[in-house]
Amino acid sequence: MQVFVTLGVKLRHDRPEATSTGWRYLDTRSGRDARCYQSQVWYLRLENVKKVKPLKKSPCIGACIAAAFLASCSGSQPPIGAPQAIPHSLARPGATGTVLHSFAGGTADGSLPVSGLTKAGDVLYGTTSKGGSTDGGTIYSISPDGTGFALLHSFKGAVDGKGSTAGLLNVNGTLYGTNPEGGASGNGTVFSITPAGAFKTLYSFKGGSADGARPRARLTNVGGTLYGTTQSGGNAGSCSTCGTVFSISTSGKEKVLYSFGSKKTDDGIGPESALVNVSGKLYGTTTNGGNGGVFGHGTIFSVTTGGTETVLYKFKNAADGSCSSGCYLTKLGGTLYGTAYSGGKNKIGSVFSITPGGVFKTLYSVPTGGKAAGQPRAALTDAAGTLYGTMSIGPSAKSGTVFSITTDGKLKVIHTFAGGSDGATPWASLILVDAKLFGTTSRGGSQSFGTIYSIMGF
Repeated sequence: MQVFVTLGVKLRHDRPEATSTGWRYLDTRSGRDARCYQSQVWYLRLENVKKVKPLKKSPCIGACIAAAFLASCSGSQPPIGAPQAIPHSLARPGATGTVLHSFAGGTADGSLPVSGLTKAGDVLYGTTSKGGSTDGGTIYSISPDGTGFALLHSFKGAVDGKGSTAGLLNVNGTLYGTNPEGGASGNGTVFSITPAGAFKTLYSFKGGSADGARPRARLTNVGGTLYGTTQSGGNAGSCSTCGTVFSISTSGKEKVLYSFGSKKTDDGIGPESALVNVSGKLYGTTTNGGNGGVFGHGTIFSVTTGGTETVLYKFKNAADGSCSSGCYLTKLGGTLYGTAYSGGKNKIGSVFSITPGGVFKTLYSVPTGGKAAGQPRAALTDAAGTLYGTMSIGPSAKSGTVFSITTDGKLKVIHTFAGGSDGATPWASLILVDAKLFGTTSRGGSQSFGTIYSIMGF
């Protein structure tokens, strides 16, 4: 019988904990033993476990106790990731990851989540780019323990937008987001939604030279005003579709602050990532432009809230990386750290740092055939001074990784996705909540439509 429990620490047979002569580990919810016996190996659940006084020595480990352990570990369960199922361990013994939800697609659930999660109160919120009533994507909520999954909104396209690729932004308890498609002119939208599900379309982009189009990134809050980027649109004389930086009030008043192409594409083309606020100035990346003009590999730029833009770095598609498929920034202290999806020494991505003054350093070029695999497609997350991120592809026969990296470039893989039920192809950044990392995979899960997962013990 297949076991659908949270498994974690692998207990060796030569350690006291693996026999009845060692400590007991009780499930604090049921009072039963928290260990499980599978394939001649003991495992210990990671959650709701209490360590109690040692047992007296006893020769039995099979008939005396195995039946009781198996009774607490097995039994008929719903499919992995279903709302009624106990969250299960991500694949291998010793893994510290748990699938909280497997997306089912169709009209009743979302699919293809490519954005990260946002916390509001004690609940996590996110978006999917597909699924829902018209397959335009959804907004959902879920508790950190995997319970209470709910669809809050299904995007319909014509009015509210569709295809969300951006995470939500929490501003005083209300969530704000973007859609790259749909809306009144088909050029994307900005929206708000309350935790109770009250949805409002705040703005529909017009595109063309008068406005931006196709916002693909998460919004950034600076003093109560929201800032973002659009992939195309804008009114620069040398490039009418190179993208914009915009501001928008929480009531929906939008303004274009800067149009890319104003400096003959040296400033970049096609911003797709979120802006990062450092002391009131915004920093971001473009996918093209810079060195080589239209065919360049992107830039890192700063822009004031008044619209003054400065190019800090132009990618060379060498050891530094390439932003042609995306570069993503985060802040740690007074320095920006980023990932490049492609480029690097082996053309499968890099991790870099850059100061607000423009001093650039390549911290890590993803090696060919390494355990980390490659192609990081999301921003890094700071957890007590160490950065955590995801790679969208994994080593041979695997489907992506979660890694940590120090600010001096020492990288460590902390989880490898095996595909199948535990998820595949993570495209989203992580969020830290109560010493756990939470994220999404765009594929995999019990229905192959993506997952929500958590990782602890990293």
